[in-house]
Amino acid sequence: MNRFAADSLAGVLADFGMPVAEYEDVVRRKAPLSYEEWVTRLYREVDRALKGMQDAAHEFLDCSEDALTHILLIGLRGARYRASAKTVRGNVDIVVESDDEEFRWLGEAKKFTGSHVHIKEGFLQLMTRYTDGTDGAAGLLVYVNQTSCAKVVAKWRERVRAAEFATVDTQDDSRPLTFRSTHTHEVSGLPVTVRHHVVPMRFTPKDKSARNSKTGVKAASDDDDDDDDDDDES
Repeated sequence: MNRFAADSLAGVLADFGMPVAEYEDVVRRKAPLSYEEWVTRLYREVDRALKGMQDAAHEFLDCSEDALTHILLIGLRGARYRASAKTVRGNVDIVVESDDEEFRWLGEAKKFTGSHVHIKEGFLQLMTRYTDGTDGAAGLLVYVNQTSCAKVVAKWRERVRAAEFATVDTQDDSRPLTFRSTHTHEVSGLPVTVRHHVVPMRFTPKDKSARNSKTGVKAASDDDDDDDDDDDES
């Protein structure tokens, strides 16, 4: 694009209140150069949506796993993604598709109940039921309404390295409480990289105002449920 055209475009966008960078982001999202670029931009929006949920955790204390996932889907749709719960070899919690349906990303969500076996079941659903190993990337989201989320991540990451998952390797991620693992998919024989998101949804204020509120009473009563009684099932 020449300088005159660029300046003209910037002027038109300014009239509509859209920064040039935002316009360029929309264009690249609509016409990505590769699947990897599309997934990278998707993760940026997933992170923004999850951060919004975490910041409003006090509003979601009694939300179910499905309700939390629906909130995430609303956030992704608000960012102009085609995101929904959908049937793909089963009932998938999160399906995001590019506008031309060339690219797709599947996600499974679980609410941590104190046992990593529940997370494992979500991972197995994702990797052995929903995905066929041709998309190249997928996601596992774990909503945690307990303390010490870092311990949940560390223990789950240790389990992901187990031979039964055909794990090639695991990598750190720029987002806190998140890591990636690459696996040889048993159906396609191709590598699939799963991004594991642990989402802290705990809200336990202990200041005077909280102690005198219903939220504070609820938070205090929940403090006895934080022990991770992992059952070591394999």
